[in-house]
Amino acid sequence: YKKYLRKTNYKRSFAEVSCVIRFLPYGRIASFLREVFALTPSEGSLVNWVNEAKRNAQPVIDKIKEYIKSSAVVGSDESGLYCNKRLDWAWIAQTVYYTLLFRADGRGSKVLADKFDDSLERMTVVTDRHSAYFVLHFLNHQVCLAHLLRELQYLSELNTEQEWPGKVTNRFREAIHQRNTNPKDVIDKVSWTRRLDNLLKQNIEGLGKKFITFRRGLIKYASSG
Repeated sequence: YKKYLRKTNYKRSFAEVSCVIRFLPYGRIASFLREVFALTPSEGSLVNWVNEAKRNAQPVIDKIKEYIKSSAVVGSDESGLYCNKRLDWAWIAQTVYYTLLFRADGRGSKVLADKFDDSLERMTVVTDRHSAYFVLHFLNHQVCLAHLLRELQYLSELNTEQEWPGKVTNRFREAIHQRNTNPKDVIDKVSWTRRLDNLLKQNIEGLGKKFITFRRGLIKYASSG
């Protein structure tokens, strides 16, 4: 197996996947190759391989970006990561068929504005409730229900003696089910928003700060759902 690795570009692929996808440091990748396969590439070689892969992949990356810019519905998210002991951000833009992952040194709205410029105005974008998304001019803006359901599950586990998160969860799941079973229908949202508003008006002051913060967030961004 070791001879096979030396004869092929597999070690390059391993370095590229480990660094870019698994976010492993070059030193750790070099240590793994040395200890497991008795291979001794320098960290400089690893850097060169990753940069070469990036250059080779650039035409495909550009094509994916163009597909996303022309898509009607795009999901976006961001997550922190450390690069050379500095907090950077891994951003994602995703459609049903394409995913673009890119690094930026900030978490502000300017990152998306610079990356996708005026195409944002033609998109319906699905995001969490990070404030940067709400200063951009999208065609439409949908708050991600998966994020909300995850938060509601946490609130349910935080206080198992109350039912409010479960009721809100049921409303969201009913709405998701109706859309999934009637994907082409134009669904009147008035009855759905009215039932959700009734839940948001309930007195939950005694449940604690995290419940109130969650409800306040829903009320603030209700018009984008």
